[in-house]
Amino acid sequence: VITGRNAPRRILDRADLVTEMMEVKHYHRKGVKARKGIEE
Repeated sequence: VITGRNAPRRILDRADLVTEMMEVKHYHRKGVKARKGIEE
């Protein structure tokens, strides 16, 4: 298992499964502050 962002193409080419997650909607964009110990 390999996790992280911006994997090199050579890793993606060898992988059996690649998942890309993208933000669709997030409460931080509405100005909600990060909670200490969770997002901070």
